Amino acid sequence: APAPGQPPGAGAPATPGTPGTTIPGTAAPGAPPPAAPVPPPLASVPAAPAAPAASGVVLRAIDNSWVQIRDSRTGRVLLNRTLQPRETFEVPNQPGLVLSTGKAEALSIELDGAATQVLANQVGVRRDISLDPERLRNATPAPR
Repeated sequence: APAPGQPPGAGAPATPGTPGTTIPGTAAPGAPPPAAPVPPPLASVPAAPAAPAASGVVLRAIDNSWVQIRDSRTGRVLLNRTLQPRETFEVPNQPGLVLSTGKAEALSIELDGAATQVLANQVGVRRDISLDPERLRNATPAPR
């Protein structure tokens, strides 16, 4: 019979370790521990190729160099600051962009990962250098 004050059908509370009872979240005594979930097998993924060299036009500072990139058609300035040594800037791929720099000898213009000859032999301030990839590809060093 239930103890006074307990609802009908209620018996003595189960105690841990009593045969036939388990505490939620635990295994029965003597049972093997639950197995850890096994992740699904990984699909065979080919190794990723090495990151390609930067494509497009990239400015690379050799030394501190002020640079300005603007759209020659609208006059809108896209960049106007000093690049620090080893800093790079990826030029947006859009027509009509030109570069002005205060220290041409401290700057390299690269096309598809290779240095161009546009600023070769150039020193000091240079203005309105076309950043059109085709013009950069065909550029020759300027005379000193």
